[in-house]
Amino acid sequence: MKKLFITLISMMLMLTSIAQATFWATSGVQGELTNLNDGGTVNFVVRDLDNPSSVTVDPHTGNAIVLISENKELLIVTPSGTIPVHVGPESVYNPDFSWPLDSTVDADGNIWVADAEAIIKLDSFGRVIFKITGVDGIQFPRYVSYSERDDTLVAVGRYDLVKYDLLGKPLYRISGFKNPKDIDIYQPTGMIAVADTDNSVVKLFSMQGYVLQSYTLGVRQPYATAFDSNGNLWVVNTLDRKIMQFSPFGQHLENDIINSEIGVPKEIFVDHATNDLFVVDKEDLWRLTKEGKVKLVITFDQPISDIALDLGASSSYIPTSLPAPSVSSTSYQDMRASSSAVQRRDMSSIQTRTPQQVPPSEETTREETRSAPVSAPDYAEEEMNEEVTQLRQQVAEQRQVMNEIITKQPVAQEDKNSEIIAVLVVTFLILLVLAFLGGMMLRKKKE
Repeated sequence: MKKLFITLISMMLMLTSIAQATFWATSGVQGELTNLNDGGTVNFVVRDLDNPSSVTVDPHTGNAIVLISENKELLIVTPSGTIPVHVGPESVYNPDFSWPLDSTVDADGNIWVADAEAIIKLDSFGRVIFKITGVDGIQFPRYVSYSERDDTLVAVGRYDLVKYDLLGKPLYRISGFKNPKDIDIYQPTGMIAVADTDNSVVKLFSMQGYVLQSYTLGVRQPYATAFDSNGNLWVVNTLDRKIMQFSPFGQHLENDIINSEIGVPKEIFVDHATNDLFVVDKEDLWRLTKEGKVKLVITFDQPISDIALDLGASSSYIPTSLPAPSVSSTSYQDMRASSSAVQRRDMSSIQTRTPQQVPPSEETTREETRSAPVSAPDYAEEEMNEEVTQLRQQVAEQRQVMNEIITKQPVAQEDKNSEIIAVLVVTFLILLVLAFLGGMMLRKKKE
């Protein structure tokens, strides 16, 4: 009886842990990275970071990929709070970032970074494999996301969306965006959602790049998007401070969430295990259940720079047409903690590829470095030269105008007097015509 009771308690605790998800949140003001569960309990805090900005979760290991844009650094933080990888100008290895903004992890554990001037592929140690720039690159890359359905990378810049294979070859390019703020992929089908903020539209594309839907009705400056497990799309409508829901077929489901307690929402996540929504405003993390209940999870002391949700294995999808790979013995097992998200990942029946931590030889490292030279894209230098030329032309034109005003001021006064006289003459002629017409009308009435 006692053993049965202990077993039941253990099962209840296990189910409770599986039901919980884990968040990683960065605060640039405080220089901290916080790991907490969806109930608001803080597991640990990594302090003394110099203005951390972006954070992304590796769905295969639970590690957090942290970017420090200002310092051009990348850190990997494990669920136990250790930092096994730290690359940047002050480290042993420097990827030579320009301004890293976003990151994602592919099925082999490689890290992709949206830098200000390139899309960069790194191995699991943070070493550069190659950089995509020039004709194949994208202008001002901001967001990257790995598509598990077809094993590709989707990158979004200020005006374009480009899908790449994992060798860096562009598969297709879609233009016409204007400062998009977010991208999300529905992994079971590969659908791509883009929050095209300044165009006030959310566009849904197929895996092949065809436009499926354009959500415009009631959408004003969308800031973030997230798919639930049913393929419905949730959109953060920042200008109206509301959250909208659309079906995969373009129907507005009219389940808009407007709550006076929530400030200006800027990020949204969906826990696919429960379909609960998590909304982030300036300093708060809120939970919205499918029953419509709103609960404050946690309030941070300072504004949140970025936040990421570790969904565990429920976020991974391996196409049935591909054989499930065997689990490697050289895994991240020694880096992982017994957090709830990691336990849920271990309990899942979904198998994922495990990135291998086999350090390459020194010769291989030198060869990879040579094959991936660090260079600014051509368009960046061309645009800078064009801007300088335009500024010089504007200054020259302004000087010419000022000289004309100074040297030809009397002539300008004479021209002004001539214009006044011409206006008076035209006015007098119009009055004469009106008087003539009036006289004709009176004569006709008398007749």
